[in-house]
Amino acid sequence: MLTEVSDFSVSFIAHVSGYAIGMVLYAMLLWLVVRALQESPKKSPSEPSGQSPRWLACWTAILGLLWNVGALLAFLLPNLHLTAPIPVLYALAVSALGFLPAVVVLAMVKTQPIGLPAWVRRVISASGFVLSGWASLMHLHAALIGEAGSMSGTALQVMVWGYLVFLIWLLAVRVRTEGWDYMGGIVVLSGLAIAVLPFSQHETGEYSWGMELVGHHANLLLALAILYQDYRFALGDLFLKRALSFLVLALVTLGALVTVGIPVLRLDADNEMANLSQLGVFLALWIITALAYPQLRKAVIWLVDVVVLRRPDYDQLRQEVAIAINQEEEPERILSCAGALLQPALLAMQITWRPWSLEGEDGHEWPGQVGLLDGDRAEESPASRAISTGSLVTKGRSGLSLSRPCGEEFLVFIPTMELPQYVLVIQGLLHRRRLLSDDLFLLEAVAHIIARRIDAVRSAHERCAVAIREQEMRKLTIEAELRALRTQLNPHFLFNALTTIGYLIQTAPAQALDTLMRLTELLRGVLKRLEGDFSTLGQEVDLVHAYLMIEQARFERRLAYQVNVPSNLRNLPVPALVLQPLVENAVKHGIQKCTKGGVIKIEAEVEQREIENGHGAWRTRDLVIKVQDTGHGSAGKGQEAAWGAGIGLANIKKRLQLHYGDHAALSMHRSPKLGTIVHIRIPLVGSSDLLAEESECLPSGHGVKE
Repeated sequence: MLTEVSDFSVSFIAHVSGYAIGMVLYAMLLWLVVRALQESPKKSPSEPSGQSPRWLACWTAILGLLWNVGALLAFLLPNLHLTAPIPVLYALAVSALGFLPAVVVLAMVKTQPIGLPAWVRRVISASGFVLSGWASLMHLHAALIGEAGSMSGTALQVMVWGYLVFLIWLLAVRVRTEGWDYMGGIVVLSGLAIAVLPFSQHETGEYSWGMELVGHHANLLLALAILYQDYRFALGDLFLKRALSFLVLALVTLGALVTVGIPVLRLDADNEMANLSQLGVFLALWIITALAYPQLRKAVIWLVDVVVLRRPDYDQLRQEVAIAINQEEEPERILSCAGALLQPALLAMQITWRPWSLEGEDGHEWPGQVGLLDGDRAEESPASRAISTGSLVTKGRSGLSLSRPCGEEFLVFIPTMELPQYVLVIQGLLHRRRLLSDDLFLLEAVAHIIARRIDAVRSAHERCAVAIREQEMRKLTIEAELRALRTQLNPHFLFNALTTIGYLIQTAPAQALDTLMRLTELLRGVLKRLEGDFSTLGQEVDLVHAYLMIEQARFERRLAYQVNVPSNLRNLPVPALVLQPLVENAVKHGIQKCTKGGVIKIEAEVEQREIENGHGAWRTRDLVIKVQDTGHGSAGKGQEAAWGAGIGLANIKKRLQLHYGDHAALSMHRSPKLGTIVHIRIPLVGSSDLLAEESECLPSGHGVKE
């Protein structure tokens, strides 16, 4: 059966495919025009320069649809053994196509500035309709009287040459006065459609099926031109990406059939190997076309997006938006940045943003899905509407459509998790731009990207705010704790000092006065240190010196002390009241309980040490303060525990931890020979400029024992 396929089969497939495509094109053009009239019924029929009048598209669609329907029926009916109505039907189809150039002539002389008087315009437009009407009557007469073919040869020739003269003259006048523009192309395409019409007489067999195909379907270029100019984006969304992919696949399949399939079918049918070869070739062609379709569709999509619609790569645009808004840290700047990137891609006059609440601006609840609104709440997702109906119209309470000319606002909801929420406001689309399904998908994807970024920014800001509040609370807590620690002054010391002063008033008034002044100086120094966290080492030494002078008046010769602090270290910062509690503990635990008394030694020096971690080692400098008492060097473990469990040492350890963390340390050890020694290690950070040239230690003290 396969061997019976001939050139007639190829011709049949090509003609039927062409008529079907023509019907789809003209029906889509008619539907778009009708929908545009429904959306703006009060719009003037005259359009701005550079666009065809709407009635031209309407009549072109009607006449082209009649031509393709009539020609298809006339082509298919003989296969159903219905030949009687074919001549009249084909004559009517040719008549409909014959009026198409008359409509183009009318559009040219009525709407375009060609520099001719009004009466000349009227004569020219009337002449076109008279010529088409006369030719139609002649075609019907020829069909009714049964002449060969379905068209009057004389009428056809007169109409073709008449319109060619008309159109060439009008085109020359138009180009001379206004230059070449879109209407010039319309005139050329209409002239082409009428010029090749004689080739469509397939009944006579005078022309090859290829020439007949050109004669039948050259008018499709006119429909495509009008769709491209006036409804470019609807053409791309409704036809090109979908139908053109299958059309290209059909052409590839037809080409493979003509070049490979038919020669294989002409092999000897009685040869078993020939039959196997035919089967293998057609199986290979089927597999190749199936594998080629994804690449063909990708090429068609690129052609539509880049060449026809002239819009950027939306995948790359989404990435650019995501990268750009990730650099912003405020919702307002994120929305403005996204709008600036979307504006040129959508050909929008302006894209702004505004806050939106859970209830819309008109008081109605938001629909709950991402989509575009027409100043009103949408009843369903626009993307779903586009997929299910092929329409991009979203109707709300006002009954107005989503896709309209410039001057309208289109809202894109940003679905953030928390309030306030926002909408992008697309204000006006240039060049009669329409929002296609790809545009809707882009806007929905960008809306989600923006929402995620705003939510992330808000979460980060909230975490930072919480961290700052916690840090402030910790800081206040630490300051309160440090203040409380600094205010801990041993009440027993005050009691003992006042008792000593009272005793000296009776026995040595001059010494009592001196001790009272020392106590006053000590208390003044303590109160002054309560105002800040730090003082200098020199100030701490002076405070300790005043304290020891008071205690020496109490213990007399039982207490001696020695201070060895280099003068170049006196300006180093240390925590306030870090030294006095250690000296007080030394007096209390080392001197007071020893009948023979002892010596308290205070020393300070700068040490260097190496600190190692997993990344290497570095050198650091520490201030080391040593407080030693020799009064109870032979004490037991119980006394040592009491020495280290006092409030003073715990106070100092806590404050060092709060100020320096693990970089500072306090250590204590006892020796029967040396007594109790306490070391404080404080890191020196940024204190190198406070260290002067090394100088000799100048010992100071009273009653130093040998």
